[in-house]
Amino acid sequence: MKITNILFMLLVSLAGGPVSSALAQEKPNIVVFYADDLGFSDLGAYGAKYYTTPNIDRLASDGLKFTDAYANSPNCAPARGALYSGQYNGRTGMYNVGYAERGKGIHRSLIPPPNRGDLTLNVKTFADALTDQGYNAVQFGKWHLGYTAKTLPPQRGFKARYSSGPYAGAFMSEILYKPSRWAHFHNSEGMGAMGGTGSQKAEGGFQMIYGDMNDKRNNKSDNFTVADDSLALRGEYLSDYIDRKTPVMLADLKSQGKPFLLMMNHYLVHGPINAPEQDIKPFRSRVTDGADNNPVFAAMVKKLDDSLGLLMQNLEKLDLLDNTLVIVYSDNGGVGGYKSLGINGASEHTGNEPLKGGKTMLYEGGIRVPLIMYWKGKIAPSQVTNEMVAGIDFFPTLLALAGTDKASFEKKHDQILDGESMVPLMNNAEAKLDRDTLAFHFPAYALGYWGKGKTQAYWRSTPVSVIRNRSHKLVEHFVGEEVPGDGSRLELYAIADDMGETKDISKENPELTHKLWQQLVQWREKTGAKVPVKKSNEQSVYRQAGSLLVMALNDDLRHNFSFNKKGGVIIVGSDKVKGVSTKLATSMIIEKINGDRVSGLADFDRLVNKNQGKTVTVLVFIHGKTKPFKVKFSEKSGPYQPDKNMYNDFQEFLRVK
Repeated sequence: MKITNILFMLLVSLAGGPVSSALAQEKPNIVVFYADDLGFSDLGAYGAKYYTTPNIDRLASDGLKFTDAYANSPNCAPARGALYSGQYNGRTGMYNVGYAERGKGIHRSLIPPPNRGDLTLNVKTFADALTDQGYNAVQFGKWHLGYTAKTLPPQRGFKARYSSGPYAGAFMSEILYKPSRWAHFHNSEGMGAMGGTGSQKAEGGFQMIYGDMNDKRNNKSDNFTVADDSLALRGEYLSDYIDRKTPVMLADLKSQGKPFLLMMNHYLVHGPINAPEQDIKPFRSRVTDGADNNPVFAAMVKKLDDSLGLLMQNLEKLDLLDNTLVIVYSDNGGVGGYKSLGINGASEHTGNEPLKGGKTMLYEGGIRVPLIMYWKGKIAPSQVTNEMVAGIDFFPTLLALAGTDKASFEKKHDQILDGESMVPLMNNAEAKLDRDTLAFHFPAYALGYWGKGKTQAYWRSTPVSVIRNRSHKLVEHFVGEEVPGDGSRLELYAIADDMGETKDISKENPELTHKLWQQLVQWREKTGAKVPVKKSNEQSVYRQAGSLLVMALNDDLRHNFSFNKKGGVIIVGSDKVKGVSTKLATSMIIEKINGDRVSGLADFDRLVNKNQGKTVTVLVFIHGKTKPFKVKFSEKSGPYQPDKNMYNDFQEFLRVK
């Protein structure tokens, strides 16, 4: 028996414990092939008929397939925060992408809690942990966990410069979107719609940037610096660029003689929906399957599968397969399943059947995702497990594979890890992990749509919280009450037998419903998960004011917004205010207007009206510093009068430490 087999058996016998020092040199390479918006049913291995994914399907048949795997959040950044930190989003404070309020405020009855757009720097990532264990950790693809140089991969445990991605607000090394609508094609400005008929028009595309703070070309600001468009070809498809770099990257990693962690984070199959015409063409005549009927999206799924195939070929050519664990996973569910729930106006790319709902929802379509593990000679083929796992379980799993364990890490770094090691499942698909429940929390609003006259709001998701055990799942829709209602806000599903969540059985099972709700409340208290608060018309602190959106900060609401400044007025970043970036969802506190102190809403109203039509210097507290801005208060900006029926659409609130 090979020593690597002995190693793995010992590893499993320890149920995810540390590897003995004598065998530490046999630490496996780990590749996480991380897809974006890939739904549970978008792969042939999970029932897809219209989409073709032979390479990923082969891994599922030759390895371990999970039927009950979850993303910890229903959209990108919060799910990635949980994955990399090993913590529930109550601890990370990451609940939604960008900001927690979507749509018009007049339609929202709840005020979401503060939302982080990055992973706080005092949290260690699993890349930090594996680097400590002698690994070379590499990030190649979408990051979406920070907006400044300090939060980029090179400062979060990833020492090699192999990162990429064109996502608004998600700064990372080597690729970033260019202004205008981001695309899967490089330097496509002026090229119009890329791909064939049915592709979404996307101008601007992505470009290459570096985020290494030690790079001499860095401009020494708090952001990334240099762009190098020569790294990709004009009009090159992003996954093709990644595929072109993969062989060189793997050869370089092998030459360094160290075990490696490779995060290969694709942007596929996230919109905009566009792909090369040669990949779209075969699907135009292919028989569709229900809501799986978009040939352009099908081409994107194919491109993702092609990339996995190329990765496996190169691992084999470099003789790396025998000691490399390959994991296929997705950050959240597919974009689809909305119209069947009566959500009008929401675009859909895929069907998600048999699951209910889609991305941004805590129904299964938004959080249940494909998860496949392949390790040649170590994981037996054709294994299937229905044990429930989630992104938080990656951290303890990688620790065990690297020769240490969860308890040792927590003690050394004083950092709680909420997940459990999946190593036992890699040897025995019938094994059970040391947990009874998984919980999910989305106290935010997701994309609002309106009917005729824009008088009726339709949300992809409103604030919601979920807990499930091996047999049942409870869904709590927040509507502002302090205690649960009679079933109108609580839903219960026999999830083991009803994965499509077709029948709410809460009223027939009041005791179980209440028991699970109590467990959910206790979980939120344990993890520090914040809940939204109900708006009160008696507190006229929110209102829309011309081109600017303002909010008076009072003591009753201060604890909800994580500000430590006393008094003042918050102005949400507006394109009408020079120097304030809406792309960063910036918020700021007005301190002075032309030298006059602003201590509240009355001062603000008085000074704006006094300086009507003038260009004045406004001193604001922003990004932890007080800075001056030149602002012209036009006639459209005032006078400012409270309106209890008009709530502002404030964006992500700046966290001041």
